[in-house]
Amino acid sequence: MISIFIIIIIICGIILLARDSNISHEDIYPTKISGHNIKQEILSNKTEEVATTIKAADLNKSKHPEEGIWLYTGCDTILNRSDISRMISRNINTIYFSAPNANNCGWDNSSTFSKYVDFISYARSKGMSVFAELRSDPNYITKTYPELKDIFGSFINRTKNLFDTYMVDVEPQCVNGADPKIYLPQYVNMSKALRQIADQYGVKYIDTVPPWYHAEMKKDGIKKGLDALSSHSINLMDYYNTSKEVLNNISDVRSEVTKPYVVSIKITRGLDAPQLEGQEITKTINTLKAISIPVGLFEAEGVLKLPKELFP
Repeated sequence: MISIFIIIIIICGIILLARDSNISHEDIYPTKISGHNIKQEILSNKTEEVATTIKAADLNKSKHPEEGIWLYTGCDTILNRSDISRMISRNINTIYFSAPNANNCGWDNSSTFSKYVDFISYARSKGMSVFAELRSDPNYITKTYPELKDIFGSFINRTKNLFDTYMVDVEPQCVNGADPKIYLPQYVNMSKALRQIADQYGVKYIDTVPPWYHAEMKKDGIKKGLDALSSHSINLMDYYNTSKEVLNNISDVRSEVTKPYVVSIKITRGLDAPQLEGQEITKTINTLKAISIPVGLFEAEGVLKLPKELFP
């Protein structure tokens, strides 16, 4: 009797294995996983259910995880090719390139524009990725779709031969007296509009927000939290003094958010925000890498003054 029971168990196991073998690798995982360039095709309702269980940490895994650096330029900034080598020696493979866009300066100046092209082209020739960061302000969340298209669309149109990925950092929380119950729904609407504009031009769009948006959005009735944003991915500004604080601040994001994200840590002093120093820099980078979370470093001026040994 026992032997018959064992045989039945074995037969059931074989049937289950045969059934599962009909689900292909493409049915379960995104068709392409590479940094921010993640394209997921849902082949069936069953596949969609499986795909939604994949956590962002899994989506962020790649052979060369993003390790970015925020690079801010001004009207008189001198861009040196040698800085590219210094970035690479610190294991940085992506530049978040920010430049002014007004008053005959930066992108509006043909001479400066040419210098940007030379610097960015050289970085790419060395194997680096370069994303554009559109300098913006908190008022973007109140603008209409036509207004956003005029601003964001025009910038993409002017620079689309240089970039395929665009970052927007508006930070409405920095306005005195700003109410999350008001500006977070506005932010969600802005994100939707910017994604539509990005799709029209065939480029990627990244939201830049602090991690606490996630819990606050859910508390205010936006049930999906950060997953309610329409961007292709998110850059999280996680500014603290220690590795432990950085990790604690994204604990709910790690367990709940499925959208791909990068965690930016602050190295440069200033802006009335804490920064990592010394071995806490190394520890935090190693910790984030160990759990397959891509890293962003804020920002180039401070990072390049520090010993390369601090950046594993």
